[in-house]
Amino acid sequence: MIAILFPKWPSLFPSAPSYTAAPDPCTAVPQETIAGMFGPNQPAQPNTDDTSIGNEQQLSCAWNPTTEQADALGRYSYLTVEVTAHSGTNGRADFESVDNDFRYFDKSNPTAIPGIGDRAAAVHEEHEVRVLASRANLTVDVRYDSVNMRPESPRETPIPRERLDAEAHRVTRHVLNAAGAPS
Repeated sequence: MIAILFPKWPSLFPSAPSYTAAPDPCTAVPQETIAGMFGPNQPAQPNTDDTSIGNEQQLSCAWNPTTEQADALGRYSYLTVEVTAHSGTNGRADFESVDNDFRYFDKSNPTAIPGIGDRAAAVHEEHEVRVLASRANLTVDVRYDSVNMRPESPRETPIPRERLDAEAHRVTRHVLNAAGAPS
């Protein structure tokens, strides 16, 4: 009804600041951070994936050691970062999709993380942390995992949960900083 009476009604109201593009997660995370997470003997090579659909831009990047690198340390770690700029079919920011991401995430009993983006939360598994953060219509989903391949090996153990958390939080902040402020 409103659209019939006022066909340009969406343009009559200012829209909230938002993102029209997602930052490239492969370049948003500094190489020094990656080296700190994987160690000097595990130079991780990023694999970029663009799964954008329509007006919604979604980019992801994964850092994985080679089999030889993982075998040498007795630990397999990986980092996956997915960034989505949610936009509706009209090209405007889609804040409802951000809420839906968090509603789905809430089923895993996350822990709130103050001070990252507009809102952020973390979910923990045995050797994994997953952080979901948002700013305006942008979501950042970070997964960092460390699995001990050879429990009998004294050379390396899985990364402690506190360090997994700290590194995942740092990666999330890097991506949000690379995104800049919404406009």
